[in-house]
Amino acid sequence: MFGCQNYKAAVNSGTTLALSLATFGHEAHAVAAGDRWAVVNQNGTLARGKGATASAYAYPGVLGAYRVVFDKNVSQCLYLATLGTEYPSTPASGEIAVAPDVADVHVVTRTSAGVATNRPFHLPIGC
Repeated sequence: MFGCQNYKAAVNSGTTLALSLATFGHEAHAVAAGDRWAVVNQNGTLARGKGATASAYAYPGVLGAYRVVFDKNVSQCLYLATLGTEYPSTPASGEIAVAPDVADVHVVTRTSAGVATNRPFHLPIGC
């Protein structure tokens, strides 16, 4: 089981950012079993997922912009994207960001230098 507690992180400006992390247990496994997720290939195709119905480039010809469609409204959910492949290998390093819509999530991937590029990713959603 996971054993997380409340943490505080000091920010250079002198302010304090409080991160409240609940203690995980059986409840986390029950939530994860019911939530949606997607694994998307570098070319925008959906490798696999739960509740994910489609994925593609968000704008043809624009690097690193994806759209992942789900089978319900996910606009009020939690998104946690990470770069990763569908098979055992080491993915390229880089950056990833997400933005919600109604039944889909927009994902942007970049190199570590911030240049837009196509990268495979995993997108779990908690509702």
